[in-house]
This record gives sequence, structure tokens and C-alpha cells, in this order.
Amino acid sequence: MHKDHDDYLRDSINLALSAGRMGAPPFAAVITIDGVTVAKEVNQVINSLDPTQHAEIAAIRSAARTLGTIDLHNCVLYTSCEPCVMCRGALLWARLESVYFSATREIAAKYGFSDGYAKIRGVFSSQCFVQDLEELGEEPFIEWNKCEQKLGY
Repeated sequence: MHKDHDDYLRDSINLALSAGRMGAPPFAAVITIDGVTVAKEVNQVINSLDPTQHAEIAAIRSAARTLGTIDLHNCVLYTSCEPCVMCRGALLWARLESVYFSATREIAAKYGFSDGYAKIRGVFSSQCFVQDLEELGEEPFIEWNKCEQKLGY
């Protein structure tokens, strides 16, 4: 039986349902490549005491380990809820081909899971991000660029 996008999205929703029924945050993500599931993860923020362990990021980490690469450009992510700003950044860095989601961020916010979209402009323009020592900031890149065995991504 061939699975389609809806089937993989249902897989992520079912994982989120299972997590939610146990009282865990109800978020889950599935990553596939060429129709094969390479990662299935749920939100681990509470269990890991790691605020970055959202389901999407956990799935990216798992898929990268499984595939032996940080470039997931041929992969598709299916997630039970619209990715937050942090996860969107991670998804861009991982170069996923596409992302399918079910619930919107507004639905998540209705249940107390707010990702800060409304605040994002204020946060990035506020004084909590201050550039200093600009003249020194490029030095690590210059040194890295001189290295013959440099690793990039």
C-alpha cells in the first residue's frame, strides 16, 4: 500500500494524540524520504528539560543521524501543528523539501502553547540583541576560511 501526504500527516496526528492522552505536550513530527519514514518524534521539552526539544527538531536530529547527513533536502516533514519560529529556522537550516502541518498556531495558542509570533518583531528589535566588538566578530570566520580541512554546511 502506497502512503500519501495525508497518511503521513495522520501518522503525526496519531502520535500527538497518544502523547496528549498521556498528558505530554500534544505535538509530533514524522520525516520521510522517498516515501520511507526515517524519523517519528514527539515533543520532549518537559521530559528532557530542554526548551528546544520540539517534535520537529527532535525529528530533524533523528533523521540526520539515521541518514548520516545534516542536509535533508530530499526529505519531507509532517507535523501535527504549524511549526513555531524556532522550528521554522531549524527546518530551513536542515533544507527540508517541504513541510505539511495540521493544526494552526492559533489553535495551539488557544490551549496555552504560544510560540511568540506576535512578539517576534519586538524581540528582534529590542535591546536583548546587542551587537558589539564588530571588528573582532569576523576573525573566527577568517581563520576558519584559511583552514584546508574546514567543514562547512
